[in-house]
Amino acid sequence: MVKDYWKDLNILSKNTLDPHGTSIPFGSVGQALKGDRLESKYFMLLNGLWKFKYFNHPAYVPETYVMPEYDDALWDTLPVPSNWQLHGYDVPVYTNVAYPIPVDPPNIPEANPVGCYRRVFLVDSTWKDLKTVLHFGGVSIAFTVYVNGKEVGYSQGSHMPSEFDITPYLHIGENCLSVEVYKWAATSYLEDQDYWRMSGIFREVYLYATQKKHIKDYRIQSLLDATYKNGILDVEIDTEGVDDHDAMTMVLALYETSTQLIWETSLDVTHGKAKQKHNIENVKTWNAETPNLYQMVISLKSGSGEVIDIRRQTIGFRSVQIQNGQVLVNGVSVKFKGVNRHDTHPERGYAVTRGDMLEDILLMKQHNINMVRSSHYPNDPYWYELCNIYGMYCMDEADLETHGFVRNEGIANNGIGQALGINHLKEWEAAFVDRAKRMVHRDKNQPSILFWSLGNESGYGPNHDAMAAYIRSVDTTRPIHYESAGEAAVVDMVSVMYPSVDTVIAEGERKDEKRPYFICEFIHSMGNSMGNQQEYFDAIYKYDRLVGGCIWEWADHGLSRQDEQKGSWFAYGGDFGDEPNDLKFCIDGMVYPDRRPHTGLMEFKQVIAPIKVTDIDGKKGIINVENRYDFLDLTHINMHWELLEDGQVILKGSVDDLSILPHHAEDIHLPYNLEEIGKIECDYHLNTYFTSKKPMIFTDDIYEVYRHQIEIKASGLIANVRHNEKIYFSSEKENRFELHLTGKDFEIIFDKVYGVLSSIKVEGIETLEEGLTENFFRAPTDNDEKGWVGREDCPAGLWRKAGLDKLRRNVKSVEIKKSEHQVHIQVEANFAKTSEYIAFETTMHYYIQGNGRIDVAMATRPLLEIDLLPRIGVMFKMKSGFDQLRWYGRGPHESYSDKKESALVGIYQGRVDDQFEPYIIPQENGNKTDTRWQSLMDENGVGIMIVAKEQMDFSVMHYDLKNLVEATHTYELKQVPETLVMIDYGQSGLGNGSCGPDQLEAYKLKPKNTVFEFVILPIHKNKEKEESLYRSL
Repeated sequence: MVKDYWKDLNILSKNTLDPHGTSIPFGSVGQALKGDRLESKYFMLLNGLWKFKYFNHPAYVPETYVMPEYDDALWDTLPVPSNWQLHGYDVPVYTNVAYPIPVDPPNIPEANPVGCYRRVFLVDSTWKDLKTVLHFGGVSIAFTVYVNGKEVGYSQGSHMPSEFDITPYLHIGENCLSVEVYKWAATSYLEDQDYWRMSGIFREVYLYATQKKHIKDYRIQSLLDATYKNGILDVEIDTEGVDDHDAMTMVLALYETSTQLIWETSLDVTHGKAKQKHNIENVKTWNAETPNLYQMVISLKSGSGEVIDIRRQTIGFRSVQIQNGQVLVNGVSVKFKGVNRHDTHPERGYAVTRGDMLEDILLMKQHNINMVRSSHYPNDPYWYELCNIYGMYCMDEADLETHGFVRNEGIANNGIGQALGINHLKEWEAAFVDRAKRMVHRDKNQPSILFWSLGNESGYGPNHDAMAAYIRSVDTTRPIHYESAGEAAVVDMVSVMYPSVDTVIAEGERKDEKRPYFICEFIHSMGNSMGNQQEYFDAIYKYDRLVGGCIWEWADHGLSRQDEQKGSWFAYGGDFGDEPNDLKFCIDGMVYPDRRPHTGLMEFKQVIAPIKVTDIDGKKGIINVENRYDFLDLTHINMHWELLEDGQVILKGSVDDLSILPHHAEDIHLPYNLEEIGKIECDYHLNTYFTSKKPMIFTDDIYEVYRHQIEIKASGLIANVRHNEKIYFSSEKENRFELHLTGKDFEIIFDKVYGVLSSIKVEGIETLEEGLTENFFRAPTDNDEKGWVGREDCPAGLWRKAGLDKLRRNVKSVEIKKSEHQVHIQVEANFAKTSEYIAFETTMHYYIQGNGRIDVAMATRPLLEIDLLPRIGVMFKMKSGFDQLRWYGRGPHESYSDKKESALVGIYQGRVDDQFEPYIIPQENGNKTDTRWQSLMDENGVGIMIVAKEQMDFSVMHYDLKNLVEATHTYELKQVPETLVMIDYGQSGLGNGSCGPDQLEAYKLKPKNTVFEFVILPIHKNKEKEESLYRSL
């Protein structure tokens, strides 16, 4: 029974309808304006539970299963839409580049798994004389359709709709629909995208009915004239079954709201077509900031005036042009602050719901994102409806990627330096063009779509030229993008992936290339990453030709798994026994699979904000506010400000009358002068917060657009860290092994054998579980590992080769000097991996005073030949119960030297558990940079405080560092009751090295001699707060 159409490259479809824009018939104009398809009597949704049977080989599919009388009682049920791999049939396979089948195009394995679907639906007599169309929104990868035992047709191409006229196969009453879905097809070679490879009917299935004479398709271009104020409405409508003898008319009605009709006209239908071009003055334009929409209702009427067909289309008046190396939207040069988005959900896979899509776009808008690239296939049509409504620029990308040929053939020189693969083979041209044709026809009426993209990572060849030529034959109003074409003439913009900041700046300064420079993928968001975003966007805003780009990528692709022993976790490549696999490389999003934001997204919101504050003279309260909105002035924004002294607010106010025009800036004078009220020993920060005056379309409440902090004066620790308070110890005891020092409500023990501060008791309560030791390693980030499997020459590989993960501490000497009021302990030590040369030498100085204060100075001398260190600092463990954290530094979330714009300096508090960022692949996390002091206390307020002489990094967690280093999944992490504390002179930044450039030089921790000084203070119950202790030093 199984037909082998899927084997034949020349059979792209059988009996499918021509591609057209998404459109549903409605029964009345009012119903159309409401736009609820479920209320249309001409629409029937077939989503739900279907009967399902999985077969490993086409030969096993029973010949009679398509017959209505076939007994499917023993078949399973499967939800439609869904991916069958997520319901126990076969396994998901995650591979980035490598094809999951032998590479022998267009041939595929004979053992091609098949999923057979059946369901019954009812057709009543109201549809008796109508044409009934069966619509599939997305099926991976190919399928044959049967109705009542008769073959209807075949199609392929996962992410594009396929429609069939099933009228001849229907009867009134109960009908049997059978669908045969094939895991592989000849065109599988065109769908080698970087995502989970899964199968099934994963988008909606529905029926709609039309009269025999009906609207077949329409093209509505809603552009702007040269003034960008007046609309140009250009409409072309095709009908089916209509000839000139019918004397039919087409009524076009344009509504600004569901009740406000602003224009209407009636057209004769000639040769089955109707056309109209009309200017409308002073339209409300559409853009990402003010997404003004209109509704066009199209009605086909008979010669007697009877309404035969009614359709509705959302339109937005806007233009997109390329001039002088810039992209102009409505005549305004726009910077694109975008993301790449896959259809992905931790439970549903590709089968994202309308609610899932709404959640995505709301979250994007709440983080100042204004563009989405539909990587690497057309998204569900509802996604573009949401983008129209909420304001999101879209790059619609063809369902085309042949990346695996790069892996198998290497790079061949075809003038651009891209792999040839199959993009130059004439026999593949039709399949390439089919991808462009179906995309552009389906989505041509969506105002949010600004660009067409020819696909992704498929080299460049004549077949791409054919795609572009076809698109331009249909639509000349949108530029064409394709990264792999480089600077070839076929594209309207030059696009790149993962350039360095220096490369971006160099492109901005080029004079020989007049097209815009667009970064379609950059700032790779894998794990704890997304370093130096600020430097990228500083360059983008500096140069006109740099029009922005899209972060890779929106969401982690982890799939939910659960186990009685392991609990719940997100799985990645290889976790299902899938081969081939690229392991964790699918865990590279700005949000977790369940859409909890990563800290990189918080940083992105800050960096790309449509407002920028610059310090003019912070001491006198003079700042510059720049409006980076493209179309909005700032009258919808309130500005609040706070002046902080040592992290505490001493003055605050607001500016309610901002009226700065788009792309303009003004100086703002705030009512204070630190030269009059400031204290020389204090730190001062000016915080500014910009919030909407009322809820935005994408929020339920007042929305914070941007926050900024200006460091006016950072005093550092004024006191000499070895200052002697001249307070006597109440007891000093020493033996061969230990030194005991006792004072009022404290006791300190120093281990002379191991050269560590091993015990600090405050009010008789032991605070330390393990003493202070030097620390030079961090749990490698994904960027440290570089890529999905890691390489020997990556930073983490070099660190392991140098033995930084297995250093042994050797104490060379311990020298103790006692004075009347102070004990000075000096420890000389070195660090090396077994069988290797010395990597570090350290000298630790401890100055212990009679009031319990311990001044620490750590001198480090790196001896290893390595360009980059993970960290330099100390670590220790505190006893169980010390998990009340306070700190004065950046917060509340994690921050690093190159990822800290969104974390303002202030005084924060929380529990230790709350500081841990649970990355799907455990790694370095939770760091707080630019910290002045931090404290850990028990529930009674007893603990210790650490104060940096200048500034420090720190992190705390209830996990061992070794466990964090070795774990590959969160279920492998074993929480401990003690608190691991890491205090650092510094860490290397994060960079973008998992797929992109390393850290910028300014953020690299180099192996040079350093001195790290800090103070340890006991915190007594009901005594001075940390803020007072900090300034009393």
